[in-house]
Amino acid sequence: MATKQLKFSMKDLNCRKVVVFKDRAEVKRTMKTILKKGENELVISGVTNCIDRDSVRVEGHGQATVLDVVCQSKHVEV
Repeated sequence: MATKQLKFSMKDLNCRKVVVFKDRAEVKRTMKTILKKGENELVISGVTNCIDRDSVRVEGHGQATVLDVVCQSKHVEV
């Protein structure tokens, strides 16, 4: 069974909470989607390149299981 890919843009996600510290900021965003049976891949574009890749957290609700979280940078020529 093929993986279903769902694409989202960071600018379209709801900003739920922002906490500003001296050396960083914590931003919590939310999104709702319906996943189909089998593997689903959620791709979020437009994330700042200043992100601490080790700080990314994902949580879900319902019967789905998060298998992996991967942060990738892609160079885009303008």
